[in-house]
Amino acid sequence: MRTARTVLLIAAVVGLLDYSTSFFIKTVYSGDTGMKEDFWAGRKVFQAGSASPLIPAQLPGPADAWAGNESKEITIEAPSSGALCLTVHFLDSHDKAPPVLSVMTGGVEVDTIIVPKGAGRDAASWETAGIPSVRTVPIPASARKDSSGISIRSVSGSWAAIGEITVSRAPWKWSFHVGLASLALLAAIWLIGAARHGWTGIFAIKAALAAGTLLFTIAAAEIVMRTFFPQRQFTPSLQAVYDPDPVIGFKLRPNVKTSLGFDTNRFGMRDFDRYSMKKPKGVFRILCAGDSLTSALTRLEDSYPKVMESILGRRGGAAAEVLNAGVAGYGPDEEFYYLRDIGLEFGPDIVTVGFSVATDITDSLSHPAYTAVDGVMVSMEEAGKLSRERISWEVKARRALNWFHLARFAANRNYAAKFTAAEKRSAIVRQKMNAASTSCVTNALHTMHMAPGDFDPVTKEGWAKAVGWLDAMDKLAAGRKAKLAIAILPDVMQFATPEVLRVRSQFGPRYKWEGQPQEALMEEGRRRGWKIFDPLPAMTARWDGKPLFYCQDTHFNERGNRLFAEVFTEWLEKEGLVPAGGGK
Repeated sequence: MRTARTVLLIAAVVGLLDYSTSFFIKTVYSGDTGMKEDFWAGRKVFQAGSASPLIPAQLPGPADAWAGNESKEITIEAPSSGALCLTVHFLDSHDKAPPVLSVMTGGVEVDTIIVPKGAGRDAASWETAGIPSVRTVPIPASARKDSSGISIRSVSGSWAAIGEITVSRAPWKWSFHVGLASLALLAAIWLIGAARHGWTGIFAIKAALAAGTLLFTIAAAEIVMRTFFPQRQFTPSLQAVYDPDPVIGFKLRPNVKTSLGFDTNRFGMRDFDRYSMKKPKGVFRILCAGDSLTSALTRLEDSYPKVMESILGRRGGAAAEVLNAGVAGYGPDEEFYYLRDIGLEFGPDIVTVGFSVATDITDSLSHPAYTAVDGVMVSMEEAGKLSRERISWEVKARRALNWFHLARFAANRNYAAKFTAAEKRSAIVRQKMNAASTSCVTNALHTMHMAPGDFDPVTKEGWAKAVGWLDAMDKLAAGRKAKLAIAILPDVMQFATPEVLRVRSQFGPRYKWEGQPQEALMEEGRRRGWKIFDPLPAMTARWDGKPLFYCQDTHFNERGNRLFAEVFTEWLEKEGLVPAGGGK
C-alpha cells in the first residue's frame, strides 16, 4: 500500500506540475490600439519579442486598400523550445470580409485561422461593441526549427482587431488527467484509512478551521492592500481609461497605467501622485483644466502644466504646484462640471482653462454627449445600445478580478518588463510622430478661422454655448475665491510652415488664419471681464520654424508645450496672477 501511495503521489506531482508550468512559461503580447491604419502604411512585417511585448492591435488583410492591398505579418518570439500553444484573442473583425490568417513557424505553415465575422467597429469601440472571439492553435515540436519564432500572416480578407496573443508551453495532453486522477486516488485511500481509525470528524473540523483561517487572511490582506497600498490597473491601450460620471459624463479612472504613459494618480489626474487634496501651507497652486492639449500626448513631464511648474520652481520663492487636470475629450461644458465637483476641491489659487480653437467651439453642443463603458469613452447614443450580453465573458472576468487589489498586485508583479517595453515603445511612437514630413496636416480646420458672424448655424450655436460655459467657469471660480485665466490654444494651421501655406492657398480669403477665432474670443473676454490670453503673437515671435505639433496630429509636441508654457507663465506674472518668484 505504501508503494502504491508513493507512485500515485509522484504521478500527481509530475502530472499537475507539467500542466501548471504551461501557465507560467508563456509570453503575453498585448495589442496596442495606437498601431493601426497609419502604422501599417509602407510596412509589411512587425516583429515583437518578450522584452517588448506590444503588437499592433489591428492586422489588415489584402482587401484593405488603406494598407496597400497586401498581406501583413506579425512575428513574435516563442518563450521556450518544444511544443507550444498559441492563443489569439480577437476583439473584433471586419463585418463582411474577415481575414484568413496563416500561422507559421520556421517558414512552414502549421495551421490556418478563419476569423469569424465581427461588428466592423472603429478602434474606440472594439472592446465595448466589437464581437470578440478566441482561437487556439497547437504548434508541435516537430514543426519548430532552432526555437524559431511564430508568424501570423493575413492571406485573404480584410482586418482583424487583436486584444492579445498568448504563447505558452504545451503540456502533455494527458498530464492534467493523470495528475488529477492520481490525486483523487490518493485522497480516496487516505479517507478510507481515516475512516478505519475514526479520524474523519477531527479532519473535517481541522479542514473547516484551515479554510476559515485562509479566507480571513485573504480578506484582511485585501483590506490592507486596498486601504494603504492601492494597486494600479494596467491597460495596453495608448488611450486614456475612463469611468462614467452622472454629471460630467466621464472622467479619468484613478490609478491606471497605460502604454504611452497616460498614467493617472489616485485623484484621476494625468499627473504625479505626490500631491495632496488639501493645498500645503505656503504653496501657490495652479490647476490647469482643458482637453487633450492640456493633458498632452507627450510624456507627462513635457506637458505644459509640468513645464510651467518647472519654470516657476527655478525662479525661487515659495513652492509652486501646477496640477494637470486636462482630460482628453473634454469641452468647456465638462470642464465646468469637473471644476465645480472635483477641481476646485484642491483649493487652487488660480485655475487656468486651455481653450482649444480646433475643437472647443463645437464640443459643447450638447451635454452630456459622452460617457464611459468598460474604460472607453463612447457617445451616449452608443452606450444606450450596449447590453451586458454583448460584453464577452473574458471582459467580465477581467473586470471582476480588477476589483480585487490582491489580484492586481499578483498580475502587476509580472509587468515590469512590459512597463519598460512600453516606455521604449512610447519613445519610438513619439519619435515617429515628430518625424519631418511634407504631409503632416490632415485637417485644415478652416471653418473655425473666421469671424463668428460667418460661422454656419451649427458652429454659431457651438460658439454661443462655449462662450457661455467660459463665463460660467469665471463666475464659479470667483465664487470659490479662486482666479480664473483662459488661454487660447492655437492649432497647427496658425503657424506658417511651407506645408501650412500650401494648404491655406487652397482656401479663399474669407479665412483669417492667424486672427480668428482669437480676436473674437479676446473681445468677448474684454466685454465680460475675463482674464484671457492669446499666446499666438508671442509664440510666433519666438518660433524657430521647427514643428510645434506632432505630424498628422493636432497636439503640441515637446517644443510646442515648452514654448506655450514659457509665454503663458510670463503673461501670468505680468498680470500679477502669479506672485514674483513663482511663490506666494
